[in-house]
Amino acid sequence: MKQIVLTCCLLAVTMLRAQIPFSPLDTNFRTQTIVVPPSPLKLNILCVAQDCTAYDVYSDSWGTVKEWADFTGYMPINGSSDSGYVVINNELLVNDNAFGGGQGFGDGGGMTQFKVKKTNGVWSTVAQEKVDNKPVFYKNINFTPVGLTAANCGGWKTPWGTILTAEEWSQTSNVNIRKGSTFQNTTGADGTGIRDTSDYTIPATGHGVFNGVTLKRYQNLNWIVEVDPVTATVVKKHYSMGRFEHEQAYVMDDQKTVYLTDDFTPAVFFKFVAKTAGDLSEGVLYAYKQNSNGVGGTWLPINDVTQTAAQQRDSLMDARNVALRAGATTGIRHEWLTYIQGKLYICETGRDNANLRNPSAVKNGVPELHLQQKFPNWSTADMPDYFGRVIEFDIATNTMRSYIEGGPATSGMALSKGYHLSNPDGVESVSIGNKNFLIIMEDLNGQSQGRNPSYVSGSNTTICEMYFLDLSITNPTVNDLQLFLIGPKGCEVTGCAFTPDATSAFVNMQHPNTTNTPPYNRSLTAVITGMQEYLLTSTEAPVWEGESLQFYPNPASRVLHLSKPSDIAIYDAKGQRKLVSRNVETIDISQLSAGVYFIQTTNQQVFKLVVE
Repeated sequence: MKQIVLTCCLLAVTMLRAQIPFSPLDTNFRTQTIVVPPSPLKLNILCVAQDCTAYDVYSDSWGTVKEWADFTGYMPINGSSDSGYVVINNELLVNDNAFGGGQGFGDGGGMTQFKVKKTNGVWSTVAQEKVDNKPVFYKNINFTPVGLTAANCGGWKTPWGTILTAEEWSQTSNVNIRKGSTFQNTTGADGTGIRDTSDYTIPATGHGVFNGVTLKRYQNLNWIVEVDPVTATVVKKHYSMGRFEHEQAYVMDDQKTVYLTDDFTPAVFFKFVAKTAGDLSEGVLYAYKQNSNGVGGTWLPINDVTQTAAQQRDSLMDARNVALRAGATTGIRHEWLTYIQGKLYICETGRDNANLRNPSAVKNGVPELHLQQKFPNWSTADMPDYFGRVIEFDIATNTMRSYIEGGPATSGMALSKGYHLSNPDGVESVSIGNKNFLIIMEDLNGQSQGRNPSYVSGSNTTICEMYFLDLSITNPTVNDLQLFLIGPKGCEVTGCAFTPDATSAFVNMQHPNTTNTPPYNRSLTAVITGMQEYLLTSTEAPVWEGESLQFYPNPASRVLHLSKPSDIAIYDAKGQRKLVSRNVETIDISQLSAGVYFIQTTNQQVFKLVVE
């Protein structure tokens, strides 16, 4: 055993600023709460389904906030990061007396709005007005004026200050819509869903080729709807963007182009281009067809001006099948998407028994190239896509590729902590300083195949997590993910939305186990503050002072930075050599146990290191 002299130890602390490492969370428990890293981060809960009283403007009635919080949007007041409106989607097809709500709140899906303000670093809800001499903190957004919605899932803010909400769970008959949802897409008893199955007539103006058209009630579901987050009222349904399993709608800065995802198998990636900027009531819907070599692709029109109004309506109402017949590229459940620096990032959540070979389903569609490569027998066998992935789409070149594949970690801290990226669903992006991050949120399709974190394997429960990913990494793997949040048992982590200054993030915990400790037994909206300080100090390169060899941080937990390339060896307190690295500026120390260590250089300098 090689011995080292400890009497000349030096402590490397000559830094210009302190650092808070993006440290791994304690994963040795089965949480019933929300777990995030420690200070400077703070978390407080703003809204709990069924516990918070809500007022419905449309029906002038009171009830409680609906269940199943999904998308979250923060609309700043005059650009403020300290004051604004929060709107959340309620993704549950039930009548308005179930799972929160009240008589007159409207059957089917819904949205909840509330005003928030940050005072002395702490967020709270703000009373907007008084009704019946009672303060109104929460408002229900009623979709009765547009013929109701099926289940409000993802959404996005428009550049002109409204919200687009996506209707998911495609409906095929009036019989089905009367059956409410007991859990996700499982139907309940007759009459627990949408009770009014009468035909619906679209208003005579403002809806393009659908002006004045009468639809069966179920046909009036599964579109994109625009709402006003300030007044908590519906603006209109946008039939021009097609009818399918809408998951997300991202409006680009040109105020005309909208990218749309389809939570279905086979999934089609859509793009809508409006006729007039800022008005989404008329335009052309397109479906993406990838080139066979994976480089570039084309957009196939679903409707165009050469068609009659009736032909356009038929095409838009059956958008996916029209796209597949034209040869659109197929995927496996496209969920949320986000945009940053010329790229779209799309969650492809996967499916255990995906079948993209059935001619009656896929028609002339061919799977995305990354799926063909991952499942070379796709034309003759199912695709067991257990973990899913995040897709990158370059809007300048129309090139699509798998950016990060789901699955278990294979090395470093991610492996030692049992990290798994499982069934990504929600996604958001944020720029802080000179860093761009992707935020990936999970919604597990199942518990098999190691999709649960290792610490809950075999526990017959679901734990979903939120990861951060540095977008400067060109070809990331699960090993590059930073675990940021662990949700309470049973929940889906979703709806991350940042304030303009990126200091606060709003996030939802959807359908947690009802046996969890309150309030974590109900869907809820929380806010996390201190985000900018945490992310900058966790990821920025250290600033060095002087020419001597220095190490940072100390104490450390994940990565140790060196002020210049060096050959070093790390020993434990007993003198046992644990790591050797040559000509390095960073060292992964995540597999070292907590304790005191000593770093020895080639010229026999010794530095004390504390690992946490």
